[in-house]
Amino acid sequence: MNVGSRKLDAVMNLISASLHLTLVEKLSVAASFYGTSIQDHSVAMLVKQSDNPAIFSVDLKCSDARLASSLIKEVESLF
Repeated sequence: MNVGSRKLDAVMNLISASLHLTLVEKLSVAASFYGTSIQDHSVAMLVKQSDNPAIFSVDLKCSDARLASSLIKEVESLF
């Protein structure tokens, strides 16, 4: 995902606030998040910044495949 000139902190804040996920760990080029849905599905997300600071990758794991698909679409729509 190409997010222009956004920094990792801004991307983390946007994802956390929009998806209601809690930051678990932040490194210099990555951050991991965790949360649960109102149906009690677990959601884990890893956001990594590439060598190009404007490009990020998002890995998402969820206990419900449909929810995972919806969340990925929501992240794409944020940027």
